[in-house]
Amino acid sequence: MIDKIAITKLMHFLQDGGTKADLAKDTGLAYRTVESWLNYWHRHDPKMVYVCGWEAARNGARTIRVYKWGGKKDSPKPKKSTAERSKEYRDRKRLDRCRFHQPAGRLQ
Repeated sequence: MIDKIAITKLMHFLQDGGTKADLAKDTGLAYRTVESWLNYWHRHDPKMVYVCGWEAARNGARTIRVYKWGGKKDSPKPKKSTAERSKEYRDRKRLDRCRFHQPAGRLQ
């Protein structure tokens, strides 16, 4: 059973905002428990938490939501720049060439 004190801590830490992992670490609750509560509060009508920003994941993508207590509008997910998309495309192509042992350059 979930402790009332732990949920109160979660609500307190949401005042400053944080990711699911940060909130789980700060409150001592399991990651899945924090995720479940945040998803419930985010989808609840009226909304009780909102996405106030995005953090970079290990791979550099901005895919980790930062939640905060309140009913404001969610922050839009930042889009990748054209240079970032082009680099990812070139990297994927390079991997495909290596995977199939094709020499770089013109195909016959």
